[in-house]
Amino acid sequence: MACFSALLCTYAHAFFTVQECASYPALVTDADYVRFAEGCAGKEVLGFKVQQEFHAIRLTEPLFNGLFANARRINFHIYVQNTEFRHIELPSVEYIPGLTIRNNALLEQFRILKRYQFDRTVFGPTVVTVDGNKMLDDESMGCLRYLCSYCDIFKWSTCASLEVEQTTNVVEFAQMCSGKRVWKPQGSAVIEIDISSLEQEIIDELFRSVTYI
Repeated sequence: MACFSALLCTYAHAFFTVQECASYPALVTDADYVRFAEGCAGKEVLGFKVQQEFHAIRLTEPLFNGLFANARRINFHIYVQNTEFRHIELPSVEYIPGLTIRNNALLEQFRILKRYQFDRTVFGPTVVTVDGNKMLDDESMGCLRYLCSYCDIFKWSTCASLEVEQTTNVVEFAQMCSGKRVWKPQGSAVIEIDISSLEQEIIDELFRSVTYI
């Protein structure tokens, strides 16, 4: 049946059934994301027919939180990257296959129900990846480490969120990152550093505390 106005079309597709939200078609456009978030808000099971990724940057913070407010089982990996979100939560989740929270400059709080934990015998350490979130508080980090105690979850530091430009001068890089535990580039950037010109004493100090590169 054809819709007779944009308003009627919006209303007709405003709410989806439990089954539809558990096996939803692929999200391609921003409008697809909004339609899914509005129509499936409050549902306990969320999933896609084929797609296995959900990119939070395609939604506003209120739509994101509304969508996952009651979600107990989430059947896709959630990527929260480069957003302007400040407070997000998964307050009811009991299963999620993966979570990435990276480079969200304003993010202060992330809360998740402390009920589900990843099993290291089944999932690798990248199933939860957290870094580059300068404002994220300690309680949020605790929630994330409870979710996956062995995963790549790093509190923000200058050297844990490196820009390529910060590594072009090896002497300045050594001064900045000596004693730091984590060296990690922003996003998917690849950084190569030639330390052959440094004195051995400086090299030893540079690597003294590093645990992750």
